[in-house]
Amino acid sequence: MKAQGLRPVRAMSFPGEGDGALVDVRQVRRFLRERLDGVGVDLTDLELVVCEIVTNAVRHSMSGEPGGRLRVAVLMADDRVRLEFTDDGGTAALPEIPTGVDESGRGLVIVAGLTDAWGWDVGDDGRTTVWAEMPRKTADH
Repeated sequence: MKAQGLRPVRAMSFPGEGDGALVDVRQVRRFLRERLDGVGVDLTDLELVVCEIVTNAVRHSMSGEPGGRLRVAVLMADDRVRLEFTDDGGTAALPEIPTGVDESGRGLVIVAGLTDAWGWDVGDDGRTTVWAEMPRKTADH
């Protein structure tokens, strides 16, 4: 899905592993909270969406490996914010929604419930971008 009407705000790349630690979800949350505080996005929902998507990238892509990276981009329009998380390519299949008997994998269900829209795109280089759009609340709404 193309990000129509959205303008880039900021992007940052986070190391996959350094000093024995995987991508630090707290750093990603802090980066996004600092960029989006005061723009009308529910920051509690934002933090949960970030946790679920970043955790999946670390677990299921080369971004969680030594030398891996996770790129996070913020795009904004008057009515919404789009977050894009691009990993270094998968070590597993594309994202799936779990069935009722699966013991894990509910993170993307949470993402779907907290966002207006979400999805993923796979680039020619094998990297996956998971994106999520959240509404911006204004004084009128």
